[in-house]
Amino acid sequence: MQLPPSQAQIDQFIADLGRDDLMAVVIRGHLHIEAGIHELLAGKLALPTEIIKEYIESMRFDRKVKLAIDLALLPGDSKPALTELHKLRNKFAHNLTYEVGQSDVDQLRKVMSPRLGQAVDPLKGSIREQLVRCIAGLHVQVSEAVQQQVFRRIATNSEGW
Repeated sequence: MQLPPSQAQIDQFIADLGRDDLMAVVIRGHLHIEAGIHELLAGKLALPTEIIKEYIESMRFDRKVKLAIDLALLPGDSKPALTELHKLRNKFAHNLTYEVGQSDVDQLRKVMSPRLGQAVDPLKGSIREQLVRCIAGLHVQVSEAVQQQVFRRIATNSEGW
């Protein structure tokens, strides 16, 4: 059974978002979120660990998100923002000189679920601050889903105690 993110993982996420380089913020933020989605899928699929790891790692990000939503591990309204973050990550992957602009942040904010969009309120501060709030909000959403999955497992297993 996977556990909710450890303090060390949370500290590493915060450190990664604290970097000055926006490319690092986007790519590392995306990696943390993708790792959370891996945990969700691995916790749900009843297959041996090595098969799950190989299967999940071979999937494209958009397929992982779709599967997590189809399995009701993530809310459906999280897909547009996760997809937009992935598009932003790909802009860096395919253009070494790409720079995040206000339009990138505005587009990410535009597609966030209303609840999440209000919670992160990225409309204030520098582009970097706005981007960090958006990515952190998505990370919290995925981390909460992992925690809920763990708690459901504990509750199910403890019924026979």
